[in-house]
Parts: sequence; structure tokens; C-alpha cells
Amino acid sequence: MRYFFKLNVMSCIYAFLFFLHAESLVNVYRLERIMNWTGIYHALNWANLALLAVSLILCYWLSKRLVSGLAFNTSCQQRFRLSGKA
Repeated sequence: MRYFFKLNVMSCIYAFLFFLHAESLVNVYRLERIMNWTGIYHALNWANLALLAVSLILCYWLSKRLVSGLAFNTSCQQRFRLSGKA
């Protein structure tokens, strides 16, 4: 159950990072209209690039941490051996 919880938390984080990218790209013209800043396209391009780099590093680190612990396949193999079926 703990593995399932970790997997769901990780998928929620991935979905939220994707949501941040999509919303910032979709709302560029609204931000430009509100702030009256014509150079917002370049600033948001750099901000999205930085957010993408941080999210990729975060996703890699979280995936590595989840897999390095007690992996699902390892625990299933241990249960299978303990039951005497192997």
C-alpha cells in the first residue's frame, strides 16, 4: 500500500508540473495584456525552459528514489519465495 501511495503522489507531481507548463504557455497573451509588457514572450520562454529543467531533474530524482527503495517487483518476489512456491 505504501508503494501505491508513493506512486500516486509522484503521478500527481508529474501532472502538476505538466499543468504549470501548459497554463503558462496558454495564458501568455493574458499576462501581456494585464502587465502591458511586450517582451513577456521572451521572459516566459526562459521561465518555461528553467521550469522544464527543474521539473526534469525533480522527476528523475523522485523516480530514482522510488525505485531505489523497496521496489514493487522485489517485494513480490520476496512474497513469492516466502510462500514456498518458488
